[in-house]
Amino acid sequence: MKKVLVIALVVMLGVASLAVVGCGGGDTDQAKEYMVTADAACDVLKASADALDKESEAIIGSAITGDVSTLDPTSLAAIGEDLDTLIAECDQVSGLYNNITNLEGVDDYFDYANAMIAYLNEQKVALKAGKAIFEAMAPAIEQLATTGDASALTAALQESGEALKGLDDLGKKADDAFEAAEKIKMDKGLQDIN
Repeated sequence: MKKVLVIALVVMLGVASLAVVGCGGGDTDQAKEYMVTADAACDVLKASADALDKESEAIIGSAITGDVSTLDPTSLAAIGEDLDTLIAECDQVSGLYNNITNLEGVDDYFDYANAMIAYLNEQKVALKAGKAIFEAMAPAIEQLATTGDASALTAALQESGEALKGLDDLGKKADDAFEAAEKIKMDKGLQDIN
């Protein structure tokens, strides 16, 4: 929930700064403001996704080794909710970048915004795949937490082996898309804009 509030705050600050700046510089100034706002929201999203990735890896890693101390229904439900939130935030942040694509005469910003939208689409695909794997494994993790029987989790991990590898590939694809967007930003000199 905090992540949603932070993104909402970033969006409101961006809108407020647009009101203060006004329309003096035309679409380029507006593109700069949109980019700063979208980048700030994307930074929050990326940090949240990275933190959730580490948290879920720790929980699954603990479960694999037999440590059930981190396996409680509340934390498992929270991971599912966090995944849903991040998936929705991908669309919200894409919408912020889409504001740039609606402007005229801002080709450099347009290219960067489209690259960031592509990254967010890849990130959303990876998050959805992660959610599907998590949902498939959740009953086995809950069984291990309540009974101490790891057989269902072992079976679920074996069944999910290809999906887990695919998830790694999707994560790499999203990372590559982000790096491509950052390269566009650097190449076009947009990184110096604050």
